[in-house]
Parts: sequence; structure tokens; C-alpha cells
Amino acid sequence: MFLMHMTIKDKEGFVIRHVNFKKGVNIIKGMEVNTLLTDEKSSTNSIGKTTLLRCIDFCLCGGWQQFTFDKEFKNSKNNTVFDFFKQTLPTFELAIVSNLDDAVSSKWVLSRSLLVNARSKTDKSYFSINNSIDGNEFSEEEYKSRIKEILFDLKAPKPTIRQLIPKFIRTSDHQISNVINYLHPSTSNSSYELLHLFLFDFEDIQVVNSKILKDDEVRHKTQEVKSLKDVVGVGTEEINDVKINELEEQKKLYNSYKIDESYKREDDLLNAKQEELNHIKAAISNTNLNIDVWEQRLNEVAANSDRIDAESINYMYQEAGIYNVELQREYEETITFHQNMLENEITFISNSIQKARERINELETRFQLVSKEYSSLLKELGERGSLADYTKIGNKINELTKDIAENEAIINKYEKSRKELSNLKADLEKLIKKVDELASGDFRRKLTVFNRYFLEYSKDLSDNGYILATNSDKYQHINLVPMPQDKDSNVGDGRKQSLVISFDLAYVSFAKDPSVNIKRPSFFTQDKIEIVDNNMLNKLIDLINSTECQFIFPVINDKLESLTYFDEGNIILCLSEDDKFFDIENYGSRKLLLGKNFLLKLPSKINFEKTNLSEAELTKCILGAA
Repeated sequence: MFLMHMTIKDKEGFVIRHVNFKKGVNIIKGMEVNTLLTDEKSSTNSIGKTTLLRCIDFCLCGGWQQFTFDKEFKNSKNNTVFDFFKQTLPTFELAIVSNLDDAVSSKWVLSRSLLVNARSKTDKSYFSINNSIDGNEFSEEEYKSRIKEILFDLKAPKPTIRQLIPKFIRTSDHQISNVINYLHPSTSNSSYELLHLFLFDFEDIQVVNSKILKDDEVRHKTQEVKSLKDVVGVGTEEINDVKINELEEQKKLYNSYKIDESYKREDDLLNAKQEELNHIKAAISNTNLNIDVWEQRLNEVAANSDRIDAESINYMYQEAGIYNVELQREYEETITFHQNMLENEITFISNSIQKARERINELETRFQLVSKEYSSLLKELGERGSLADYTKIGNKINELTKDIAENEAIINKYEKSRKELSNLKADLEKLIKKVDELASGDFRRKLTVFNRYFLEYSKDLSDNGYILATNSDKYQHINLVPMPQDKDSNVGDGRKQSLVISFDLAYVSFAKDPSVNIKRPSFFTQDKIEIVDNNMLNKLIDLINSTECQFIFPVINDKLESLTYFDEGNIILCLSEDDKFFDIENYGSRKLLLGKNFLLKLPSKINFEKTNLSEAELTKCILGAA
């Protein structure tokens, strides 16, 4: 899958920026220009060199917030771009094609338009998004599913599209500098296991999903057992055994008394009331235990939700998900799906707790009523003088019975949970064994194919060969880690960038290898190319242009001029202080100019796809000619 072109239009269809992509190296060049008053050159900062990468990411289900809110600084907002979006309500269109060299190749036009969100309460939710593919509108979830199917031929819910895309469109510092663990540092090993296995075409991804779900069940049940164990405490069973023996002795003494039939009937009724009280008390105890477990789980989920919000992961739950104090990440982008799941779980748990408390209120009301009836009977029996001792023994029996019932309820709940945990662990072990068996077969063969490319490219670009090795943590999650041939290798920043690029390039070659042949993006991006050594960059450009792929990256003009040789044909977009990506300063005049009568002399339709000029650049040419 290749990128064909990116077009950004305002709400009236005026083209703000158009960029064509090509095979091989696609460079976004940042140029310095001489100022009017001095001979000093302008800066290449803040001209939008990485904005094209963000546009691609946005069209592939990213958040619009990445254009206006800085990930690194809390509450930092680019008001210029934000206000421009409010004014223009832009539409971003990304054309994807299966083969750039085939005119009849399958093509998709992904379109996302910003709309004003009437329910917005903060700037970060000011816009909503209208999604469409080839003119057909889709909901957010449908759009994500369709993109995942187009790019990866994947219909399963996980891994999510926002877990996959950062491997190909690297925009944050963390994504840029991490080879394969490119998601947020808090990402679990189980999530990486699913992601890594999918990327390398594990043959049964559903069994991996099942393993992860079972692993979550084991983790939650383990926490439940721990909580119940704390409630049971040390010695509870032994104390209960002593009380059971004492109860048997009291019953023998009680049964040795000779009493009249009328007293016996009332005493039987008293015992029935006591038994009912014991049942109610046990039910209250069980329900309170359930509330304790639910509340512990609620605190855990809420803590996860707070952590995700603090991290602001990629603007989540995905939807999700599901993903804003210290970690300084955008929340809405990657975990909408995951966040929704967390919110649904919080709602479910809260409702369960509420119902349990209502049940306790009902039980306590019933307990008070039966207690009054029991006290009345007890008083009546206790007033019979000679039967006072008999009644006292009966009271002791009832007290012991109640204590034993409460203890047994706790112990039984604990033992039941332990048994359930044991069964869950056994099921998990079977799934772990199944995954390990599959991983040792065709998956290992495919990983060998990848490592052949990775070793070759990393040697060329970083002077040390690397491979991906499998590694299992203490919970038996399979993860992939890059390993150098030279175990003492120390990778600096520039070589680290080269290593990440080697990995991404090797992955494209792996996916296209005849022995693998899987549907994956043939494009990838990188930033901070300036720190890559010139010799390595020369090698990289040659290697990329000889491979069936697209490598898109921004770089300043000085870096390109320092290269031994450079083909200007690799440049797809030039930006400067006078021509920034959105060209906000000139937007109004350009739009007005294109409405002037003398433009009617131009061809009625200008095919931007056949040129490398955006409408903004064309306008500047017209202005110059005029």
C-alpha cells in the first residue's frame, strides 16, 4: 500500500495544500530565506516541516489535537492554527493506492473533515470529525475498522489501528527513537505480545487474543483472592473449628434438658428465627465482600483511567480506550476505544456496587424485623423462671451458630475464588502452550526472513548488524527485542535513528518477500534526520530508492547541501518562512486572488496531481507573473 497524494481544503473547497508522493525518498525540505531588511536568513523552525506527517497520521485515525496542542508542554496551544481551523473547518484527503505504477490499481480516498462540536466544553474537544472513504461516510469506529482492513487486512478488534500506525507514521520523540516498543512506556507486555505477533504474521492471532483475555481474568481473580485472604486473616479457620466444637457441646447440654411441649414449640420458633437471622447475616456478609472486591477493582480501573488521561496517550479507546498531569501526552488520539472500555467497566462496576448496597439495605431491614420478633420470643421464654438456664444455653448456641455462619461464608468465598483462580491458571497455561507451539513453527520462519533484511540494512546504515530476538517475561509474554551482533554495541542518537529506519525498511521488504507476501503499508516516516551522519544518509537515500517503498521525512536545506550528491527530484515539498505548510498568513489573499477575473484566462481545471505544485505555490507563481 502506497501514499498517492494529500490534499487539504477549506470548507468551501479551496485547496490550502496539495502534496504528491512518489516511490522512494520523499523529502520535505525546510529552506532558509533572506529577510528583506538584512542579509540574515530566516529560521526553519515553526514552518510546518513535520505537519505533513501529522496530516497523514490524522487521516489514519489520529487526533486533530496534534496540530494545535503541544505534547510536551501542558496547556500549550497553537492559537494561530486553532483559529485557522475554526475559520476554515478544513478537510484532509489522503489517497492510498495498492500500486503506484499501475493505473488501474485499487485506490482509496480517505477523508476527514473538522466540524464544530456543539457539545464541546474545552478547546481539546472543540472539533468533531466527519469520516468518509471514497465519499461514503463512516462512524469513528467503522472508519477505524475499515482503515485497518485496507492497510492490514485485519478484521479482529485487536491490535487496534492506533497501536499499528505509529510503527509506520512516527511523529513523537518516543516513536522516533524506539525500534519496536514504540507505544507509550506504560504499554503492557501482553499488548506488545499481541502487536509483535501480528506484525510478523502469527498464524492464529485469535488464540493470542484469547490468551490476553485469560491473562486479564487471572490478574483480576488473583487480586480478588488476595483481598479475600486479607479479610479471612490468619487463624480464622482454626478459631471457627474451636467454635464448632463448642457448639456441639452446647447442643448436647441443651438437648439434655426436660421441658414441656408448649415451651418446645416456642423454642422451635425461636430457633427458626435465629436461623433466618443467621442466613440474613451471612447474605449481608457475602454482599459486603462482593462490594469490597468491586470497590478494589473500581479503584484499579479508575487509577488506570487517570493514568491514561495523565499520559494523554496519542490524543486511548482507541476509542479507545482506553489512555493529564505529568506524562504530557494527548489523550484523544490513540485510546478512545480503550477509554470507552474503561468507562463502560466503571459504569458496570458502579451499578453493581449500587445494586449490592440496595440489597444490603433490604437485608438489614429484614434483619431488624426478624430481630424484633426474635427478641420478643426470647423475652417471653426468659420470663419462665426455671427455664432461664435453658434459654441462656439456647442464646449461646444461637450466638455460636451466627459466628460460625459468618466465618464460613468468608472462608467459602475465599476457597471458591481460589478454586476459580486455579482453573483460570490451568486454562491460561494451555493457551500459553498453544501460542508457544505456534511461535516455534511458521512464525519463527517468518522472523528469520525479516532478520535477513534487518541484518543487511542495519549493517549498511549503522555499521553493526541487528536482528529481532524473541524474549519471554516472567508472565510468559512473548516480546521481540532488537539485538546487535556485537553485544557491546553502543548506539548513539544518529545511529539509533539509522537503526529505526533500517527496521522500518526491513519490515517493508519482509512484507513483500514472496515467502511472506502480507498486506502492509509500504510507507514509513521519520524525523530528526539532521542527526544522521552524512555518509549514512547518502547510503540510506540510495537504499530507499532501490526498494519498493516510500520513506517520508523532513530535513533542513543545510543538511541536504552538505551531502556529497543529492537528487532534487527526491523533494516533494519545500517550506520556508514565506511559505509555511498551512500558509495561514497568505491564505486570505490567495483565496481572493484566485477569484479575480484574470484567472479566468487560465485552464478551467488545474490537475495538481500531475504537478508538484500546490495551489498555494501556483498562486505565488501567478502573483510573480502578474
